Amino acid sequence: VGKATLYRRWPGKEDLLIAAFASLKSPLPEPRGESAREDLIAMLDVMANDADDPRYARQFALLHGEGERYPRLVKRYKEQVVEPRRELIRSVLRRGVATGELRADTDIEIAMLTLTGAVMARGKHDRTSAEPGFATRVVDELLRGIGAR
Repeated sequence: VGKATLYRRWPGKEDLLIAAFASLKSPLPEPRGESAREDLIAMLDVMANDADDPRYARQFALLHGEGERYPRLVKRYKEQVVEPRRELIRSVLRRGVATGELRADTDIEIAMLTLTGAVMARGKHDRTSAEPGFATRVVDELLRGIGAR
């Protein structure tokens, strides 16, 4: 296609690159709202499957390795791709607190980072596919600490 076609859809190269990176991530499922545990497992399953994709490793290397050379691009990627996904997880955690499924003093930010960090660390440091039930194990281990007693 010609440049005009590209620039009709994306205003610039950064926009095109961010859209390309975003397309590598599967959309997180909309929370069903019945159980924070079940919603978190569904989201982490998608994230773990994405982390098993070899394109994830290349994307991670580019954004976190070469990203220092392109701070504006990395900032926009985080704002447009990463942060909306994190906010969806935070919303499930906040709902879990509101419904009493999680302790009232739950640190939402730390819980979100713990969940997403477990998936990212496994995907980055272990190139084998996640074992079945990986997301369930991560969520259940976290909930042992923040679950209502």
